[in-house]
Amino acid sequence: MEKSAAIRTLLTEQPRLLAYIRTMVVDPALTDEVFQEVAVLLLDKYEGLGDDPHLRGWLMITAKNLSLKAIRDRARRPMALDEQTLEAMDTHWQHLDRDALDDRLESLRICLAHLTDYARRILQLRYRNGLMGDELAAALNRKKQTVYTALTRIHKALAECIEHREQAVFRRSPTQG
Repeated sequence: MEKSAAIRTLLTEQPRLLAYIRTMVVDPALTDEVFQEVAVLLLDKYEGLGDDPHLRGWLMITAKNLSLKAIRDRARRPMALDEQTLEAMDTHWQHLDRDALDDRLESLRICLAHLTDYARRILQLRYRNGLMGDELAAALNRKKQTVYTALTRIHKALAECIEHREQAVFRRSPTQG
């Protein structure tokens, strides 16, 4: 496999890999570290990895192994899921419809764009920066309950927006009988 093709596949799989890694390591910074390690390994080994489907499988297995290694190396970090649950998830992730995931991520991007700047800031502080509870409230200069209420409303708005977009796509689908 050529280097450029390997990098294209990595970038195509990036959202899926980040989500997969995040379910295991929980910590956003550690998620980024593991993804970077996967990318570095790919650059070292791309020549012997074969075709695209094989590379996609290698990326998932490598992400899993490096995630577990990172968790073990950082004993102070809690493991979000036990290894038995992670094994069960592997089956699901292998059969996940890539197109459906891409469609859902695109819907999420569009729906996020419709949120207010304040709502996007809350989400960024919560999920990208990993702030919770009192830290999140302090960063926003709001009461903790106010922030939780806002998060609940934001989650509901995003869920409704994504659902609405998916229903609209389903109604337009030519495969619908």
